[in-house]
Amino acid sequence: MRYEAKHRISKISARSSFNRRNICKTLAIKHQLQLNDIFTKGLLCNNLVIGPSKILHCSKYNLIKSELNLSTEETSIRISWAELKGTRYKVNSILTRDLDDDNPQFVYSVKNIYMYGSENIIFECNLLNTVGFNEHLHAFEIEIPVSNMCFIYQDSLISPIPNTLNVTPDGVRYVTVRDPL
Repeated sequence: MRYEAKHRISKISARSSFNRRNICKTLAIKHQLQLNDIFTKGLLCNNLVIGPSKILHCSKYNLIKSELNLSTEETSIRISWAELKGTRYKVNSILTRDLDDDNPQFVYSVKNIYMYGSENIIFECNLLNTVGFNEHLHAFEIEIPVSNMCFIYQDSLISPIPNTLNVTPDGVRYVTVRDPL
């Protein structure tokens, strides 16, 4: 094996193994056993990492509580970013909320990110109007309404992966979807 950083672990295992007859099989079995160990320990579960947090104001907390019917027993904090299962959510992300007649309903400009309890992530964001699909650019054309605020749970998104916003020189906005819907 030539030197690359991604082969480092396999090279160390190959050097330490006494079996030289079928080294590829030995390394494959070792890799499968390591994966089995990760799965049995449950290390690929809901890994949630959050950024700096601030305490919510009473007016904002009451608005979220009334919109989403939250209980008063759990606490809520405002966070600057959240990373869930390797996907990072930050302010101004574009997310896919729902599908309406083969056109996705996007949410734009995540204004704030809140954490409710210990694991629930809530986004405060604007809803976008989807005009249609542009075959040439392979992207959805969108319009930004004046104000259409909503609160969305991260669990209720149809796709957990944030999308990208592209603006053409004439000012038309397009959202490129990063995963199939």
